[in-house]
Amino acid sequence: MKSVVASYRPSLGVFIPKGSYLLGQCSLDAADQGPGESPVPESGYVVLADFIQEGHFSRHIRRMRLLYNERRNVLLESIHRELGRAIKVAGAQAGMRLSVIIKGVSDSQVAQRAAKENLWLVPLSSSYLGKSRQEGFVLGSGSSATEDIPDAVRKLRTLLDSGRELGHVGCDVTQFK
Repeated sequence: MKSVVASYRPSLGVFIPKGSYLLGQCSLDAADQGPGESPVPESGYVVLADFIQEGHFSRHIRRMRLLYNERRNVLLESIHRELGRAIKVAGAQAGMRLSVIIKGVSDSQVAQRAAKENLWLVPLSSSYLGKSRQEGFVLGSGSSATEDIPDAVRKLRTLLDSGRELGHVGCDVTQFK
């Protein structure tokens, strides 16, 4: 297996169900490497090539694609059930993240309150430059357990409801039902 770019230096760990084995421990600090040297032993490239040629990588990608699709579908169903269909969801067709646009909410304030509840939200407004911004959240499901997603969306709805009642800038999600 060849590197496409000289600066591309993959690190490789192979994990086996009944134990973990790291095939090569190496420093990724460029100062430890001579010109043209790779931090990964040549045997690491051979193992990686075999892993790909034997179809293990393709099987992994298929399994993960199904898992991420299931998580995205659970996230979308939970959003529609808890927040209603009047909110705008962007990017729901594919990927591990989507945007939920909610009018009348200060996404950064809600994200700060959510962090205190161990709910990590990325304010959509932080993705914009200038004064014209949309408020909402970038939500991801890739690293969440499928069964935890509905509770997390319920927690978001509770935060949005309580923000309005507490005098914070929030929104009344009952208007979306």
